[in-house]
Amino acid sequence: MNVSLQYTPSMRAVLDWFDSQPCSCATVGLITDEVQYSRETVRRNLKEIAAGGHAELVHEPTALYRLKHDPREDG
Repeated sequence: MNVSLQYTPSMRAVLDWFDSQPCSCATVGLITDEVQYSRETVRRNLKEIAAGGHAELVHEPTALYRLKHDPREDG
């Protein structure tokens, strides 16, 4: 699925967070603690990123996501 992402400040913060990490996996809670946006905002951004095929939900009970690649690199 090719979903066009809106690069809001919170979306950029989430993608920047992944960019600064040695691992491409994180939970919603971990990212929330680091980017200073609400849990719901982070969750919404990760769902959008996943809907665009750029991330996947690895473990639903813990909301563990894996970023496949940074969509900002697509063009």
